[in-house]
Amino acid sequence: MFIVSLKATKKKVFIAVCTLVMVLTVIVSVGSARLNKTSITAHCERGDYQLSASDNAERLQFLGQFGWRTESEPCAHKTITIPEQFNAAYEKYNEIQKEQGLDLKKYAGKVCDSYTYQVMNYPNDKNVHANLIVYDGCVIGGDVCSAELDGFMQGFFKDVK
Repeated sequence: MFIVSLKATKKKVFIAVCTLVMVLTVIVSVGSARLNKTSITAHCERGDYQLSASDNAERLQFLGQFGWRTESEPCAHKTITIPEQFNAAYEKYNEIQKEQGLDLKKYAGKVCDSYTYQVMNYPNDKNVHANLIVYDGCVIGGDVCSAELDGFMQGFFKDVK
């Protein structure tokens, strides 16, 4: 039989508690990130959909869940800032977002990425783009629109006329 005895000094107890807190913090952070990654969805009357867009494959998958087939790479990528105060144009654009279960006002003042993809399967129109506004790997807004002068703008759901 072995007996082990340790002398617990204040310094050793402090180091042990700090180590334990750090390990638990890492475990909770990793678990929380994985949980959030799998459960990022938007809810609207047309249905629920995934919002993950941390890389090009996820952005293509995002558009694919609405039936849109696009070029494999974005034709444009830029950094934008959602304004603190919305003008009339942003208010109108945000109405499209609200109809699809999103709201840009939650991101006022945030710096985001904007990705534009060429839509390949929009009937009767060859110059159609899908625009995604992405913040922290998640779609927070966007649209499908015609690049023509007399074009259209709609949400992600297929409302082909």
